[in-house]
Amino acid sequence: MELLKPDPQTLILRRTIKAPRKQVYAAWTQPEHLLRWWGAGPEYEPEVAELELKPGGAYRFGMRHKTKGVRHIATGTFREIVPDAKLVFTWTWEGKPQIDTLVTIELQDAPGGTLLTLTHTGFPAEPMRDDHGQGWSGALENLARACER
Repeated sequence: MELLKPDPQTLILRRTIKAPRKQVYAAWTQPEHLLRWWGAGPEYEPEVAELELKPGGAYRFGMRHKTKGVRHIATGTFREIVPDAKLVFTWTWEGKPQIDTLVTIELQDAPGGTLLTLTHTGFPAEPMRDDHGQGWSGALENLARACER
């Protein structure tokens, strides 16, 4: 996995997943698939996967820490949807101060699978960007395991 921090407001992660683009896209867009992998690493388990897959449609992705019981639920709206290729959505944490950021997921064919590029922008400060970098890294590890089975 490649993790880039081009500026204090932006995070870019790239990972090749050993699965076809259609399968990786389904993992992001179908609740039954999201519930197999969503979470910021192995210490979290998916708990909520609700989405209305259309521009302007809302989503809620939730996870719970396995031992601490702490819940984290991300919410937002889809801005752009290109089947099997791209998702763009706003991102904020439910129950926290409203700080909307923007996530772009791009999927491209790559040798051996799919190149996923996740760009998350709009962070107000580096510590928040870095926290999300850790969370996204764990989530993409979970996604890879779920897709590569």
